[in-house]
Amino acid sequence: MAQPELVPTSPLQTPSGSPNIAAEIERISIGSPLITTKRDEDFHLWLSNQRDSKNCGIVLSSQRSGISESCQYYRLQHVRYRGAILLLPVPIVYIRVPSGCTPAQLFTESLQVLHRNLKFGRIGDLRNRVRATLKEYGVKLLIIDDAHYLKLKALRELVQIHELLKIPVILSGTGELYEQLKSEWKQVHNSFLSFYTFPAMTLDQTASVVDTWLNNFLGWEEESDLLYEDVLKKLHEKTGGLTGPLNDTLQKMAIQALKKGLSRLDEKTIYEVLDGQMSAVTS
Repeated sequence: MAQPELVPTSPLQTPSGSPNIAAEIERISIGSPLITTKRDEDFHLWLSNQRDSKNCGIVLSSQRSGISESCQYYRLQHVRYRGAILLLPVPIVYIRVPSGCTPAQLFTESLQVLHRNLKFGRIGDLRNRVRATLKEYGVKLLIIDDAHYLKLKALRELVQIHELLKIPVILSGTGELYEQLKSEWKQVHNSFLSFYTFPAMTLDQTASVVDTWLNNFLGWEEESDLLYEDVLKKLHEKTGGLTGPLNDTLQKMAIQALKKGLSRLDEKTIYEVLDGQMSAVTS
């Protein structure tokens, strides 16, 4: 399984409050790159099948499940850059739409992602520019994240992109997206019959992510108490196997340990953090 390249850090030997501690807190608070598991591999295989068959579809997941990061990871495996310049072709395009997304906002976001800004123009100009750019760039799959924020008119524009350009569109969102397709968006329901559920991580997958995070990202030499079986079970229970809550919790534990002058994640600090937060919601 391919893992992002992470750079271990040197062990901390400086007291709390030193410049080195402040720098380490800043590094940890920025967060690590995505650490992939089998659920990401399975999801990426489904995306590739949708791309090759030119079928649209929807993907449902819990809030902060890690699907946004997984979509971005998939995109980065298929695009190339020279410095900040996006190189052609661009087979995978990922767009995270804003709340209450109108057609104009959808087109503006698309052009920004494609590095083809058009700040002024009527909706028809934006539509034509987006369609021409998608065709010119050789786009084979269009992923729309937070798709439950789309207005119906924006969704219709995506359906037309698929019908006219034969580019499959993947809508990613929460359960609200499914309910909208069954009710408010019935008229476009039949364009999105392929269905995928992006699951929460299993306990074993959470353990694998934690182990990689400790060794490849955190990089502290002293052994952590995080990998004890009972500790891992409680961590998994509290974070629900969701990437966002897990990352938040790991960051808080590490920063809290640093502020105590520690260079390891001890059981006392771990439980202080876990006992002070609610469990993540996975439905």
